[in-house]
Amino acid sequence: MKKHLLDYLKTIDQNISISVYRFGGKHIGSRVPSYQWLLKALEYSCHGIPWFAITIISLYLIPNNKTVAQLLIGLCLDIIFVAVIKATTRRRRPGYARQDDQMLVIGPDKHSLPSGHCSRATYVALFCANHSFMSLIIWMWCLCVCTSRVLLGRHHVFDVIAGVFVGYLLYCIQYIILTPIDTLLLWTVSALFNVGFTDTNDFD
Repeated sequence: MKKHLLDYLKTIDQNISISVYRFGGKHIGSRVPSYQWLLKALEYSCHGIPWFAITIISLYLIPNNKTVAQLLIGLCLDIIFVAVIKATTRRRRPGYARQDDQMLVIGPDKHSLPSGHCSRATYVALFCANHSFMSLIIWMWCLCVCTSRVLLGRHHVFDVIAGVFVGYLLYCIQYIILTPIDTLLLWTVSALFNVGFTDTNDFD
C-alpha cells in the first residue's frame, strides 16, 4: 500500500514537472525561447561558487563583520545538508531535459533531491530578512530561482519543495535550535580567517 502511494505521488510529481518544463518552451525543436537567458542567469546567480567567493572576499574586506561570517557558516551547512540528502535519496534528475550544460556539477550534485539552488535561495532570503532593506527584492529573486529550476528541467517540483524546506530548516537550526553551535562555528571562522567580530548585524 505504501509503495503504491509513493509511486502514485512520484507519477504526479513527474507529470506536473514535465508540464511546467514544456510550458517553458525549451522542448520546441531547436528554437530557444527569448527568456532562456534569464533562466540561466537565475541559475548562475544562485550557484554555490559565486556565493562562496563573494562571501569569503567580503570577510577579508570587512573582517570584523559578524553577519558575513554567519552567512558563510550558513552556506557551508547548506552544502553539507544538501550533499548528505542527495547522496541518500539518489534521485535522478529529469530525463526529459538536457543536464550536461550546468556549471560544475560534482559528486552528489548530479542527483536531484533536494534542489540545492532552492535551499540556498531560501536560506539567503530568510537570512537577509533581518539584515537588509532589500528583503522584498531578495524574496522575489528566491521565488524566481525556485520556479526556474523546474522551467529549466533541472529538478522536479517535489525537489524544489524539498529544497525550500531544507533552507528553512537550516535557518531554524542555525539561529533558533542550535544557537550555541552557531557561536562555536563563529569562533572557528574567526580562528581560520584570523579576524574578530563586532556586534554589527546590518548590511545597510
